[in-house]
Amino acid sequence: MKKTFIGLLIVAAIGAGAFYFLYERTCDKPGPLTKIPVERIFGIWKIDSINDVKKDTLQDIDRLGIVKDSTLKDYSFEFQKDGILLRSFSPSGKNDTLKFEWGKEKELIVKKDSTAISITLLTASKDSLAMETGTHEILYFSKLK
Repeated sequence: MKKTFIGLLIVAAIGAGAFYFLYERTCDKPGPLTKIPVERIFGIWKIDSINDVKKDTLQDIDRLGIVKDSTLKDYSFEFQKDGILLRSFSPSGKNDTLKFEWGKEKELIVKKDSTAISITLLTASKDSLAMETGTHEILYFSKLK
């Protein structure tokens, strides 16, 4: 009886190990090669936060005209399918029109006047978005519409 029980435990352990090994190989894991559907960024997004690495230097976010203070959450961005990016600032009602185009995989190139800023898409779900600028600022957005 003990030998049968031990045998069953060994078979179960082998089965569990095989399942774990095979499941991990076939699972779709997010990583650097995972493609983000470009349609997910279209719509109106509001800034939740910015992870600012270097606070002393002029960074890409400054070149976009975003002030990093208590009014940060008043900015919203509307990505349109025709490559137009509308930046709005709620209290003043000030709107700016920027242009964007797709670069390499997961790269957006945002243009304001003669300045071009490269932004990498990190994650894009139905209700959240994360992007990293060339100066390593990470912008976190939540979807409004």
